[in-house]
Amino acid sequence: CSLSAFARQPANDECANATPLTLSTTSITSVAVNTTDATNSNLSIACTSSSVSDVWYEFTMPVDGNIRLSFSDFPDGFGSKIVLYENSCSGQWITCLTIPTDTNIRYLEGLTAGTTYVLGLGQPSFYPPYITTMGMEVLDEVVNDECIDAMEINVNTVNDTFVFLESEGASPSSTPMASCSISTFTDTWYKFTMPISGYVRIENLNFGNNSFGRSALYQDSCSGMQLYCNTSNSNTNYIYDLQAGTTYFLQYGKRITHDSEVDFKIKAFEVPTNSTCDGAIPFNLTTTIPATINYDFAGPLIPDDGTSCIGNFPPYANSAKNQWYEFTMPADGNLKITLNEDLPSSNEALFFALYDDCSGNAVRCERLYYSNYVNSENIEYVTNVTGGITYKIRISRIYSNPFSGTADIEFIDIAANNNCQDATELNLQTGIGTTIQSDLSTSFNTTNDGCYVTYDSDLWYKFVMPIDGNLEILETYDPTLLSNSKNTAIEIFENSCTGTSLHCSFLGSIVPNLSAGTTYYVKNSAEIDSRYYRTNLTFTASGPAINITCADSETINVTTSSPTVINPNVAGSLVTTNSLPDCINWTTGVRELWLSLIHISEPTRLGM
Repeated sequence: CSLSAFARQPANDECANATPLTLSTTSITSVAVNTTDATNSNLSIACTSSSVSDVWYEFTMPVDGNIRLSFSDFPDGFGSKIVLYENSCSGQWITCLTIPTDTNIRYLEGLTAGTTYVLGLGQPSFYPPYITTMGMEVLDEVVNDECIDAMEINVNTVNDTFVFLESEGASPSSTPMASCSISTFTDTWYKFTMPISGYVRIENLNFGNNSFGRSALYQDSCSGMQLYCNTSNSNTNYIYDLQAGTTYFLQYGKRITHDSEVDFKIKAFEVPTNSTCDGAIPFNLTTTIPATINYDFAGPLIPDDGTSCIGNFPPYANSAKNQWYEFTMPADGNLKITLNEDLPSSNEALFFALYDDCSGNAVRCERLYYSNYVNSENIEYVTNVTGGITYKIRISRIYSNPFSGTADIEFIDIAANNNCQDATELNLQTGIGTTIQSDLSTSFNTTNDGCYVTYDSDLWYKFVMPIDGNLEILETYDPTLLSNSKNTAIEIFENSCTGTSLHCSFLGSIVPNLSAGTTYYVKNSAEIDSRYYRTNLTFTASGPAINITCADSETINVTTSSPTVINPNVAGSLVTTNSLPDCINWTTGVRELWLSLIHISEPTRLGM
């Protein structure tokens, strides 16, 4: 005979022989579950198409509410099921739940006091038997389970209102969560009257895994317009455009398969009056004292109208929080904008736009970071602003969470040598360096000619060359303002502002073959976005070196008694074609000085 003939089926193998259970409202009922030798019941077809080995239990619900099921062991494999029927084995099928392999909690929800329920638990026949202890905990129905019974909470602008309530006794609502729902949810309801026109901040204190939770807000009634739906994993959320005196209904939900508590706090805030241009806050700007503005990004994200500057810096979002200010420019000049606080995120930026009225186009648009180039300060310049005009400043931020800080707005007078015709005259002497400080923050672009036409600030200088020869230009940076070494541009023009451009370069350079008695114009320029403005420029005029060719090589007496010091006049050398390409592989122009060493039988060349 076969071994199966001796198999002993569990006493509750069929629904008709379900094991009766008595549930308590004060303690957890422990139930031993063992599907060993259980057979497949036709009743389980409603729950799964797989062949399962199932066992059955029966109980009467003592109160309206839910039952939390907990399992001491996970099943082997997938497909273990729980099925529930109302009144009898042939009664209404209530629910079907899968027992997962990653959590040991499941809920039976919306059960009615005095009603008998039949519970089946099955394991797919191709897996080992499921042996576990099932805990059954009765949870009373929560008082605010339906919108009509919404719990009233006092929302104010002074303090957070804390709400603590376990939601295990909640059941799926008759009011669905509309776009918030991705599966069946249990929910609890709250209502509040907005004390002011503005917005509320809701912070979840213990919402379990937010990916399994949802919250929604409705206006005026349970069936009112849904204004908000939180489907993100954020524990802090903001709901904007709420009106004073209006009642709002707040629905908190979770998936029926996940344990969670609905603990949160809520507070009302008034939207800053300067969230729109019409409410711009005025400030007084003088030519001598910087003005400090306070910004508070507490308002709503507003769809971009195309003038907020954000579109100038893709891939930033198309909506932003805005703060508006207005001032009258005291005179023609530039503006220096300095952020005084760290931004919340290292990759975050604020967007500054300057307008001549609320409906006008932005005169300038800048993106500011904290800790960007200039000694851990966030500095930006707006050039060539016309005096006597009232301007609007719009500061925009694309993140939804509030953030506040301060910014200094400073007037910068335009330098006298901002135009070529007003170039500052330099008195150059042969062999002696002349050093000037060039502060490009005091300038703006006056011409679009030259080698760097995109640069939008420039200062002009002029000098008369004291000798036929070369001009050496060295450029250094003010360490109190600059923490990096991005270049400004140097350009030399001959005889006039519109004369021939002889030279264009970055950093230090040597301009060769200048003529004594000729006037030369120097244009020092930079990009306004580079934030590199104050540099020290040293100009040194040198006569040409006499040993620039082999025929004119300088004779050097080399002795064996002591080293011979050579001081080559590099500044006086000329840029020429490499005369000895086979010796040194320089294919571009080089500076050459020639020396004839008496101790050695043939001339020696120095190449630089």
